[in-house]
Amino acid sequence: MFNVLVWSPQTSYSTTFYNPLFYLFKTHYKYHGQCSDDVNWITYDNHSISLELLQSKKPDVIFLGVYPWNKANIVEFVKMCQTEFPEVPIFMGGVTISFYDLSEYGTFYNIKGLVQGEGEVPVTLIIDAIIN
Repeated sequence: MFNVLVWSPQTSYSTTFYNPLFYLFKTHYKYHGQCSDDVNWITYDNHSISLELLQSKKPDVIFLGVYPWNKANIVEFVKMCQTEFPEVPIFMGGVTISFYDLSEYGTFYNIKGLVQGEGEVPVTLIIDAIIN
């Protein structure tokens, strides 16, 4: 089984968590991916992911939705992944990646790619390329 983590912390408030990226990517891959039966989709219903949670799921690839309001959470998460899981490729997308200055994201040495614009097709292609 190939584990795909899609995470985008939405707010810092204790409200109901909803990760639209997770459902969009999962649904698109189900109908257009080459290995849909072999992919296990993972997301978390909270604003941060602990090391223990990450170790328990062992993702093979990570996709992060980066927005102005969650950038600090994402930066901390990427630092943790770089230390604990340097072999796991990380891809970033979202409004911040699509429309803001990208120069600061070059400092994340484990970022394998940035997805600008709509992510459903690129995420499907990336997953298929890694699996195959």
